[in-house]
Amino acid sequence: MRVAEQSPRIAGDGTIRWYHGDTFILTFEFHLKDSNGSDIEASESDKIEVYIKDYRNEIVANFTSYGSTKIDVNVTKTISERLVEGVYTLSARFNGTFVTTLLKNNKVVVE
Repeated sequence: MRVAEQSPRIAGDGTIRWYHGDTFILTFEFHLKDSNGSDIEASESDKIEVYIKDYRNEIVANFTSYGSTKIDVNVTKTISERLVEGVYTLSARFNGTFVTTLLKNNKVVVE
């Protein structure tokens, strides 16, 4: 008998992993600072986008949050069904006065 590992989880190699068909919410909270080291507060029109891309570099899931430096990645049943077993990348951007890349091509493995 093989016991499943926690899903979702961050594995020892730094990848985010979960099992196909699982539903969950991952929350990312970013603490942004300007060039002087002061905290950046998100305005109402600022947004964070998180997107997951497949091996063809096509976006297969996209999540958006406005007016915050926090975003929930809500992997619903529909999204989980779309993300079949395989390797994906996860990236995030903050779109405010300037566009800032927060995460770039972090590996996601759906098992």
